[in-house]
Amino acid sequence: MLTGATPDALKQLGTGGRVLGCDPVSEFRSESCEVKRGNRLYVFSDGAYEISQPGGRTAQLTDLIQQINNPEPSGRSKLDGLLEWARATRGQSSFEDDVSILEVEL
Repeated sequence: MLTGATPDALKQLGTGGRVLGCDPVSEFRSESCEVKRGNRLYVFSDGAYEISQPGGRTAQLTDLIQQINNPEPSGRSKLDGLLEWARATRGQSSFEDDVSILEVEL
């Protein structure tokens, strides 16, 4: 996921394919895009959005994207906000799957 200065500048990156590291002979497509100064790149595992909720629903990628688009209050990091959202979505502080999120400011 690549974000720009405004929420409408969000670009979902992906080429599909197998999970990295599962098959040593897998081939992967590559693509490129223009990245402007000040953009942020978010790389995350499926556990960051496929979160089982107490009511039986499972959060989806669109839910995480919405959270990435939401501005954070001044003085609070986006990553702290995303982790807080994931815990609130789960209804507890532990998760069923790994939750990995990397933010890179370009």
